[in-house]
Amino acid sequence: LSCIVSWNAGLVLVVTWGSCPRLRCICQKRLINLFERQSEARAAAGVAGLIGNCPIQDVVAQAGSRFHTVKLASLSFEDIKDNVPNPTLSSKTKLASFGSCDAFVSH
Repeated sequence: LSCIVSWNAGLVLVVTWGSCPRLRCICQKRLINLFERQSEARAAAGVAGLIGNCPIQDVVAQAGSRFHTVKLASLSFEDIKDNVPNPTLSSKTKLASFGSCDAFVSH
């Protein structure tokens, strides 16, 4: 009986959440922020582990001060046709904050 009650309560929550766009948007934003923070911390932990004895907070602070983005529209085929480093591409980047980037693409 408790299983049926739990199922029905969950179903009511899902239907309520799905039928209220504002509530759904708030929940989605909170979940996205939660996962982004966890992802950043995991990535920073990985880098910190590679670097050595460096606290995660220091790694995140350094990465945040160096994080740059580039708009896809500003790149040409010549810019990305191979994976040869091209220092002139840095002129197309802008300093950005974590979470402001839609995708990560590596050469």
